[in-house]
Amino acid sequence: MARLAPMNRSRLVRGALALGALLLTATCSGRAYLRSSLPTLSGTLPLKGASADVTVTRDEYGIPSIWATTEDDAYRALGYAHAQDRLWQMEFFRRVADGRLAEIFGADLVETDRFMRTVGMGRAAGADVELLDETSRRVVEAYVSGVNAFLTSRSGALPPEFVILRIEPEPWTVRNTLSVAKIIAADLASFDLELEHQRALDKLGEAHARALGPPYPAYGPTILASKPAEGRLGLNTPPTRGVPLPRVDDTTREVLSAVVASHASNSWVIGGSKTASGKPIVANDTHLTLRAPSLFYLAAIHGGDVDRAGVTIPGIPGVILGRARTFAWAFTDAMVDDVDFYIEKVDDEGRYLTPGGLVPLVRRDERIMVKDKPDVVHVVRSTRHGPLFSDVDKRGGGRALSMRWSAVEPARGMNALLRMNRATTWQSFLDASREFDTAKQNMVFGADDGTYGYVLLGKVPVRKKGDGMLPAPGWTDEYEWERFLTPEEKPFARSDAPPGGRPLTDGFIVTANHRQVGDDYPHLLTRIWASPFRAMRIRELLLRGDKFTANDVARQQMDVEDALAKRFLPRAIAAAEAAGAAEAKEELSKWNAEARADSRGAAYFYLWLETLRKKVGEDEWAGDKMYFPRFVLIDTLDRGGSVWVDDVRTPEVESLDALARDAMREAAQTVGRKTWGDFHATHLEHPLGRVRALDALLGFNVGPVKRGGSSHTVNVAIYPEATPPFKNKDGASHREIVDMGSPDGSGSGFVVPTGQSGHPLSVHYRDLHRLWLDGRVAAMPLARPAADALARHHLVLTRAP
Repeated sequence: MARLAPMNRSRLVRGALALGALLLTATCSGRAYLRSSLPTLSGTLPLKGASADVTVTRDEYGIPSIWATTEDDAYRALGYAHAQDRLWQMEFFRRVADGRLAEIFGADLVETDRFMRTVGMGRAAGADVELLDETSRRVVEAYVSGVNAFLTSRSGALPPEFVILRIEPEPWTVRNTLSVAKIIAADLASFDLELEHQRALDKLGEAHARALGPPYPAYGPTILASKPAEGRLGLNTPPTRGVPLPRVDDTTREVLSAVVASHASNSWVIGGSKTASGKPIVANDTHLTLRAPSLFYLAAIHGGDVDRAGVTIPGIPGVILGRARTFAWAFTDAMVDDVDFYIEKVDDEGRYLTPGGLVPLVRRDERIMVKDKPDVVHVVRSTRHGPLFSDVDKRGGGRALSMRWSAVEPARGMNALLRMNRATTWQSFLDASREFDTAKQNMVFGADDGTYGYVLLGKVPVRKKGDGMLPAPGWTDEYEWERFLTPEEKPFARSDAPPGGRPLTDGFIVTANHRQVGDDYPHLLTRIWASPFRAMRIRELLLRGDKFTANDVARQQMDVEDALAKRFLPRAIAAAEAAGAAEAKEELSKWNAEARADSRGAAYFYLWLETLRKKVGEDEWAGDKMYFPRFVLIDTLDRGGSVWVDDVRTPEVESLDALARDAMREAAQTVGRKTWGDFHATHLEHPLGRVRALDALLGFNVGPVKRGGSSHTVNVAIYPEATPPFKNKDGASHREIVDMGSPDGSGSGFVVPTGQSGHPLSVHYRDLHRLWLDGRVAAMPLARPAADALARHHLVLTRAP
């Protein structure tokens, strides 16, 4: 769930503490009442709308296997199971998408609701409903009816969050499902980059802005074979000065970062020539905000042509990531730049300039309900490009900035997802994926016939001019999107070397948000990718041997050797020597670049690296909020300097070496006898867990746990801070390993960071956490005898009037 840390939580806290005090004075009766909201997992219950009985078995971790006769009934039962286990999560997701948080949390969330109403994801979902084909609409309606069947038949208390906030869930709708799909697929990173580049241009000048878009490193691999990159990927949109930019408030950023599913990820597929089984092995770990409960929900679904196991998202029918009997697939964020900003000329009469003259802005009044306060009317103004994003924050000044974002444009992704879920062969699966336009993803797959490959999914805009790295003039057609790339134009490769595909020469494919292809590819995907170090390390592990098993892949997923640290360790040692930090130099000199929680060398290195980043960035921003991401520091270290160092405003600092020395001196004073885990811990927080009395009573939060890893290790442990303590809040939100030689066998399976249930009093709220920490997965066999052997609960959902 979202982290509500930055906001004034007075109303939420007062209400929560009032109930907390009540429960604490009657702990036994209070907990007993809340326990009455735990779902029934065994026995017989009615399922309104079902055409026949459906059996739902659950294993020792509460992971359901749904056995139905038809596809509709299978998804109807999935909707029922989602509502049983994750009702609050579903309620929260749809309220985020629709901009309805102030209704339950109060005035502190009005600005977040304004932002969401302006962006219009909930409204855009209505357009997606109209694009559902007949079969998809029927399936989604079946799923929705399953959710509502639980709401109308449940007894006892509602889950704790509803009781604490004194609200009841409304009936679920088809549009709710499409709006959850919209918000999950969104990505804040694209518009963050563009606005931060503009802010640097305004304050620091063109040289600094260009340095924020460094070329992809020449030593970095690409996903598919291609000519080496020349590294000429700087800004080419003409600079536009003096644009007062809006800033998304911290509360909104916190809420959205906790629900969107596009951050980073690893995936790889190993061809049969390098596996012990002789068949492909597919691995995936998606790197999203860690929360309690987890974003994902594991399930196996059987009915009609649907025969899938893997990751689902509460609120949405279908397996998002997972496997069929004969193939498996995985996703990572493709980092495609699918958002552009336009500077609009708006007059006092509410008109804006287009190539054809002045036209009226489109106005839409949005009524925001606020708990214990009068309603707020928010006016959304839009141009031909999209909403006026600058209206979200009045600091935008007298100039208007509109936003075109593919995430809020009409999409047929639900049709594609459901077709992908009923595909019976990898060929039909790939055919279905061509329509998947909801999110920009690198997809790898592996099949039991030995075929494996890569496909880029999602909308990729083709611009008439420019690269979208800075806001462009909106009164001309020069910078418009002409179209989107066709499936044939996007990068793809298969082991059977299809026409137009890229060659596969390594016996495997790795995607880790790094560059897909080199300069020989004719179309612009983006200018900014993730740093290549995770990809480099995975490739190193795969090139090191062959005859890999699922257990080998599990160890690879937990690897904490940092390729970034190996590259810059000599510079850190030199900085320690220059700083006279003898103990730091000794620890770094014997460090093997493994970011282990018990490592002192790791503590010295990462504190030095982050202190250096802070020194370089903050010196230039001079009191403004720093934007100096790690990939820009990496480019600065690679070059031995940059405009961010050469143009420093602090006279006593003369070089990157001097900054590095001073950063090590500060880091050495902080580390002392501590290890990396003393500074770096994993937190899986629930929003109500921030109220200590409630957390003590109900156990909302999971952790903190001392953690190894870094932002660049395969076992990723991302932290946003530049100063300790470093809170690991982004990491592997699921892990998947499927050996197509034995997909139901030992070593194949899935895991999420907490547990299946969203109810803090359930035994399944956190029981997968230890497996996740240890790098183990839970088996999810598709064969019924194997699944029944794991079953601990048997629930029959009977046909009901």
